[in-house]
Amino acid sequence: MTVGADPRTRCHQDSSLSPISLPKLALKRLTDDRVLLASLLAGIIVATTLAAAGPVYLRSLERLGLNVAVEALVRPFSNISTIARRVSLTEFELRRTQDAMVESIDNSISELYESHEVYLRVETWFAGLPVDPLPPAGTTGEASRAYFRYLSNLQDHVTFTSGRMAADVTGLGREGPVLEAVVSVTTAIEFDLVVGQEVVVAPSLGSRTKITAQIVGVMEAIDPIEDYWHSHASVFIDPPPPEEAAPEDSELFYDPQRPPVPLFITERAMLDALGGAYPGMLIESLWFIFTDTEPLKEWTVSETLGRFDDFEGEVTTAMPGAQVSTAITTMLENFDRRSFFTKVPLLLLTTVLVVTVLFFLAMMVSILVKRREEDASLFRTRGAGVVRLSRLYLLEGLAITAIAVVVAPFLATGLVAVAGFMPAFADLTEPGVLPVEIQPLPFIVAGATGLLCLIIYVVPGVLGTRGGLLAHKLRSSRPPSVPLLHRYFLDIAVLLVGGLIFWEMHSRGHVLSGGLFKQAEVNEALLFAPVLFLIAVALVFIRLFP
Repeated sequence: MTVGADPRTRCHQDSSLSPISLPKLALKRLTDDRVLLASLLAGIIVATTLAAAGPVYLRSLERLGLNVAVEALVRPFSNISTIARRVSLTEFELRRTQDAMVESIDNSISELYESHEVYLRVETWFAGLPVDPLPPAGTTGEASRAYFRYLSNLQDHVTFTSGRMAADVTGLGREGPVLEAVVSVTTAIEFDLVVGQEVVVAPSLGSRTKITAQIVGVMEAIDPIEDYWHSHASVFIDPPPPEEAAPEDSELFYDPQRPPVPLFITERAMLDALGGAYPGMLIESLWFIFTDTEPLKEWTVSETLGRFDDFEGEVTTAMPGAQVSTAITTMLENFDRRSFFTKVPLLLLTTVLVVTVLFFLAMMVSILVKRREEDASLFRTRGAGVVRLSRLYLLEGLAITAIAVVVAPFLATGLVAVAGFMPAFADLTEPGVLPVEIQPLPFIVAGATGLLCLIIYVVPGVLGTRGGLLAHKLRSSRPPSVPLLHRYFLDIAVLLVGGLIFWEMHSRGHVLSGGLFKQAEVNEALLFAPVLFLIAVALVFIRLFP
């Protein structure tokens, strides 16, 4: 050992020859440069926190906006309507339809389900009223119309001004089956119907079998604006007249402006009387599903849309031609579209901030490399190779970045949550914290940013160790060489490219691209235009002020 050598140099020399002491040496180097490394640690924490806060903040804003949209989605718009056309009027088919609907609900939207009502609808037929009987077969003239309806749990939502609710009892009359029916007050007044009268209904005058409906009650809705009536009872108990005209080859004609007579019967009476009289007849089955929207606040937009897609897929598989409609999916699709355009400027801002911090880290690392250049030269002179030095810098970098990567996701989550107390969110949070969730994405982003910071720390340090002490003295005695970026004017090229992309973004006014046959999406080149422009300006400043 050389007499009078610097103790720090001796320590470095001994450490370079002993693989076991690498961690101790890394710890000593961290302690010696603690002030500069503390700044580096702070910068890495800021960079990883900003990067991790991006997805947390976007997710928080999405959840907050979705909660507000869900609370504004009141009934009946939050209900789900399903219509299955051309359902065979048989008990087997009705039960199969019911089982398929229940299974679809259980598999996809059971958390939203509260209750449901079923509405069975038969086509409009010719009707003989007490004041307007059916004309004899083979004659022509104007005729009235009527249709049979079944609405589940009807008796619980109406009150009878006269008579009672129709029963399941059916009989056999002179022309065909006889069943009981009820009508609304408006229908009774419109067609002069009272309890005890009969309405004869048939698909055509030539039908050998006709259905006789005995009026046993006149009803009105208890609460016309309750969910059961979809906030409009008259649509169900007094539907408007259909707009279709009578067929040209029909022996009868009717006034399309005059509504048909809605006759409400029980499901059993519909199956026994109509299904027995006209085997193979087809009806329409409507399901009105009442939902609780609170669980939507726990689901993501994609999860909710996926559940409704699965529900609709199961329904249409079990009942081909069925249609599912709800304002929930429309609201979510509109919200998702608005959310997409909201994320773009936030992503742009986060990208610029993170790149700015990384540039600051690169400058700090360059200062650190300059300070350690003499020590690195001594390491190389004493026989330490690039691998050993790389391991040393890697240990130091891991010690710094590991702390930031672990702390950043939790720090970002806490900062985003506390942002709910800001005046901008006070009206929505009342005031309170923003809704945040612990998800894997912030940890992944923080890890990726930490890895990038580690590369920024290790690579310049390893490259700065080339040559020994003599090479260091020679480099110190010579004027600094022009960097590669400046030697070949690459900084000017980056400036031109960044300026062109920045000009294109300014001309478009947005960073989105799309076409006739594809949806709008982010143009990544335009998204990074401000970053490229910022880097180019920094390189030009380094050229002017080396």
